Amino acid sequence: MKLSLFKKKAPKVSALERVKELSAQGFSEAQIIKTLKDEGYSPREVDEALKETVRKAVAPSLPSKEELLGEKPAMPEVKPPEAPLPEAPLPGAPPEKPVKPPGIPPEVTPEVPLPGAEEWKPPQLPERPKRAEEELPKGEELRVPPLKPKEPLERRAEIEEIAEAIIDERWEAFEREKEELKGLVKDLKNRLEALETAVKDVIGIKKSDIEEIKLGLENYRASLSDFSERIESLEKVMRDSMTPMLQTLRALSDTIKELKKKKKGEAPAE
Repeated sequence: MKLSLFKKKAPKVSALERVKELSAQGFSEAQIIKTLKDEGYSPREVDEALKETVRKAVAPSLPSKEELLGEKPAMPEVKPPEAPLPEAPLPGAPPEKPVKPPGIPPEVTPEVPLPGAEEWKPPQLPERPKRAEEELPKGEELRVPPLKPKEPLERRAEIEEIAEAIIDERWEAFEREKEELKGLVKDLKNRLEALETAVKDVIGIKKSDIEEIKLGLENYRASLSDFSERIESLEKVMRDSMTPMLQTLRALSDTIKELKKKKKGEAPAE
């Protein structure tokens, strides 16, 4: 049991080789990603292996990342075929263009460094930014929300027409209500002006009535004073006329009394 615990683990196959094996077996990209994650490969290793596989499938002539970061691959030695000696050009003929050796296409012609030239170095590749998949815990996949399908132009135009029609209808209703409100305000203003005029007329009428009442009272007072003066004058006249009348009545009364006495004295004498 102890021997099995301290037993060395078998060397881990690179993610690139594993992707090649699974691709050869017919696995899809999603199945390859899931299988490599289950086997313990990091999302970054899986992503780089898939990119390298695709790049090699598209451009097999380009060097791999391991070759760029590792040692420079040995350039193949190409021996040019022996070409016949060029013939001397005829006098007055245009110069001929240089002819490349047959059998070597221009796109695969190796670049042989000249003596004394600097040694070729692989270009420095920039670091790839980390993807969101690398921050996810193991066993979880990045879920991209589905994009909302864009509405067709006809549908958008129809919606815009409906919105414009609703806005126009509401605006017309608002204009009608505004005109009605203006009419009500104008009517109320006219009524207030009429009421103010009526109040002023009533106040003027009351003032005139009060003035008339005051004038009537003054006239009545004047008539009363005149009547009292007349009564006083009449009383004076009556007083002046009553004095002799009273004197006459008194004298008449005395005369009547004497006559009665005389009449009584004559009666017993008989």
